Amino acid sequence: MSKAKEAIISFDISKIELIYFYSKCTTIEKGLKLGDLEISSKPLVRWLGVFLDSKLIFKQYIEIRIFKVKAAFYLIRRLGNI
Repeated sequence: MSKAKEAIISFDISKIELIYFYSKCTTIEKGLKLGDLEISSKPLVRWLGVFLDSKLIFKQYIEIRIFKVKAAFYLIRRLGNI
């Protein structure tokens, strides 16, 4: 964090997320400590609108997109019945 202060960069601490990418046979549960802040790892994070999981299989991302497409389809279908 001191390097960020020297470069006049600020971070929104509430938005910091940690994810480890690993193979199917390995799991990592360790967190990360930045100064006084302890950050625990998460199994799923959103980055630039894409949900990344720790094994990079995108299953949750696909499920979220399918749900949104179904919701849009049903809304359009309701408009057609009016």
